[in-house]
Amino acid sequence: MWDALGWLGKMACQSTLIEVFSRAVPEDAARDCVRKQLSLHHELTLASKEDPVPLLRLWLLSNGCPTTLLQNGWMRPMVRWPRGFYEGPPWLAHSARG
Repeated sequence: MWDALGWLGKMACQSTLIEVFSRAVPEDAARDCVRKQLSLHHELTLASKEDPVPLLRLWLLSNGCPTTLLQNGWMRPMVRWPRGFYEGPPWLAHSARG
């Protein structure tokens, strides 16, 4: 099923968060998205009987290249993904599509 959706299917084949932007993602907006990701993880952890609760992957979709995020070290190109897909530090498990 996920293969029929192409890259979107690959992005959503596991529980994930998706934030959509009409322009390149500014640094403060990226920080807000990460804050939401971590706050949700905290709430899920408190409510869960499982240990540990996996951190949901965060995707930031934008209509432009996240130049500031790349220059400031927030993101780097993803390996084995097409041009325009970027990822942040593995411990945040977040990615961006620009």
